[in-house]
Amino acid sequence: MFTASKKLVVLGNGPSLKGIDFHTLHGVDTLGMNAAYRHWERIQWYPDHYVCLDDQLIETHADAIHDMIVTGKIRTAFLISKILDFHPDLRDRENVFFLESFNPVRQKRVAERGIPFIYSVPFQESDASKVTTGAYAVRYGAHLGYSEITILGVDLRYVEIIPEARQADGIKLVMAETPQHNPNYFFDDYQQAGDKFNVPNPASHGVNLHVTAFEVVANDREQFGWGTRLFNSNAESVLFDDQIFPFIPLAEFMQKRALGAVVVPTTTAELEQLLLNIQIWDQAAFFPLHAELSNHQKPDLLFAFSGQHDAAIATRLRDAMGATRRLQHCFSLVDVHFIGLDASLDYYQRDYSQPVTGKGFKSGPNEQFFTLMAMCRDMGEFIFYMESDCIPLQAGWLDQLIMLAASDQESWLIGSYYRGIAKLNPRFFQHLNGNALYRVGNAEFMAFVRDFWHPTLHHIIDSVDPRMAYDCVLSYIFTDADPVQGNDAWQAFQQIGHRFRATGLIQNISASADTARDDIPQLVHHILQQHPETFLLHGNAFMTLVQKHASQEDMQQDNSLSWTSIIAQETGCT
Repeated sequence: MFTASKKLVVLGNGPSLKGIDFHTLHGVDTLGMNAAYRHWERIQWYPDHYVCLDDQLIETHADAIHDMIVTGKIRTAFLISKILDFHPDLRDRENVFFLESFNPVRQKRVAERGIPFIYSVPFQESDASKVTTGAYAVRYGAHLGYSEITILGVDLRYVEIIPEARQADGIKLVMAETPQHNPNYFFDDYQQAGDKFNVPNPASHGVNLHVTAFEVVANDREQFGWGTRLFNSNAESVLFDDQIFPFIPLAEFMQKRALGAVVVPTTTAELEQLLLNIQIWDQAAFFPLHAELSNHQKPDLLFAFSGQHDAAIATRLRDAMGATRRLQHCFSLVDVHFIGLDASLDYYQRDYSQPVTGKGFKSGPNEQFFTLMAMCRDMGEFIFYMESDCIPLQAGWLDQLIMLAASDQESWLIGSYYRGIAKLNPRFFQHLNGNALYRVGNAEFMAFVRDFWHPTLHHIIDSVDPRMAYDCVLSYIFTDADPVQGNDAWQAFQQIGHRFRATGLIQNISASADTARDDIPQLVHHILQQHPETFLLHGNAFMTLVQKHASQEDMQQDNSLSWTSIIAQETGCT
C-alpha cells in the first residue's frame, strides 16, 4: 500500500473550498481530482493522490495528468484506461491504478490492454452503475489502507449547464469560453475554453447521480465491512443535509488522538488466548472504558500478527469482537493485521542451548516490535503495546492510558520496571518492559527508533549477546555509560534519559520465577489493596490464574468474573 498516514482528506472542487489554504493540510494525506491541478500549479502544492474517472476530462487533461505522474508531483493516480490511448506508458507504472481493475466485468473489457484484476473490499459494489469520481475517490482511499477519510469541498449543488457550456453529443458538454464566474467550482477558470466534460447528473440517473453514488458508498461500507471510518467535513454539502456521513470539523479530524491505538503484538499460536482476552475485557470488572468519548476520540484496537495473512483468523477475531456486549464500542476501529515477517526472522527460540541463526534467539518479537513502531507512526501521539499476557487488574484501564498519554508532554516511552522475585542481571534490572506507551507521533522518537535503537540491537545480538530483547537493550547500553570516559552511550543518555519514565499504572511481574510461585492470588490481593494506581498486570502467572476461573459460558451469562471472585475462591480473601 501507499499510505504514509492513517488519515486522508478527499478534496472535491466545489465553491465551499474557496479560502482553504491547502498548505495547512499537513499531518494528513490528501487526494485531489480532475482539473483542480490548474490551481495546484499556481500555489505550488499538490495532493498525495489524484483521481479522474470522467472520459471527457481524461481526453482534455491527459497530458497534464501524465506530467503530474511522471514528474512525481503526486504519489499515486486512479484513472480510467482511456488515458492509455494518449499515454500507454502509464499501464506499467505501479503507482497508477485503473477503475477497470476493481470490477471483473469491466476488467474483462480491457484485458487486452494488460490491465489486471485486483480484488478489493472497498470496491465491492451493490450498484456498479453509480460511478462518480468523488464517490470512487473515497473507495480508492479505503483501498489504499486509510483508516479515516473525511470529505471536503464536495458540495453536490450543481448548476447542470452554465451559460458558457455548449451541448455536444449525448451528455457531453464543451466550454465555448472560459467563465468569468463559475458557480460549480472553487476557482472560476477551473473550466476553460475548449474543455470537454459530462453533464454532472444526467437524466438517465434520475438527475441525482452524485448524491446516490455517495449513498451507495455509505451502504457498501456497512454491507461489506470496510475497515475505514468515513466522515464529511463540509457543512455546506448535501452530504451534510442528508446525513450521509457523520460530520466532523476539519480541525478536529486532523488532530492527533492522545492514544491512537492499543496494539496487541501476537502470533497465530496465541489465537485462543486472544479470544479469551476479548471475553475477559467484556466483563464488568475488566472493562476498558468508562468515559463517554466520541468515536473519533477512541483509540483503535490492532491485533498485529507476525506472520502471513490468514483470513480465517482475522474473521474469528472480528466476529468475537462483534459478539461482545459493549467491548466493541470502546474502540474506534478494530483491525487485524499480518505484518508478514519472513520465516527466517519469525521465530522465538526459548532454549538458549540450541543453535540460532538470523537475528538472535528473540528475532520474531524484536523484528515485530520495530515493524509495528514504523507502521503505527501516524495513528496518534502514543500507542499502547499490550501483549496477550498483559491483563487488567481494574476496570477503566483504557481511561487511565488515555489520560496518561494526554497529560505527558515529553516522554517517549512510559512503562514499568520489573517488580517480581527473580534476580535480574544488573544490566537489565532497570529496563522498562515492552508493555508500554510509545510516542509514535513524535518524529524525533521515531528517528531514534530507526537510527539508534534498532541497529544497536542488531549490533549487540551479532557481537555480544544473541539473547538480547528490544526492551532490554537500552538498559544494557546505558548501564555501560561512563561519564568519566565520556563515551557515546553516556552522551546519548544525557540527551534522552529524561524521555523514558516508569509508571505505576502497569506492574511487570513476568519472569519464569514468577510463573512458578504459588502465592499469585495473595499477590494480586496485595496489589489491589496497596496499589490503587495499578490497572494492568503483565505476567503469564496472572493470565493462567484468570484462565483457570474463566468459563466463557458463565461470562456470557452473568458477567461475574472478577479478581475479587477469583481471590475469594483461591484464598478466602475478599
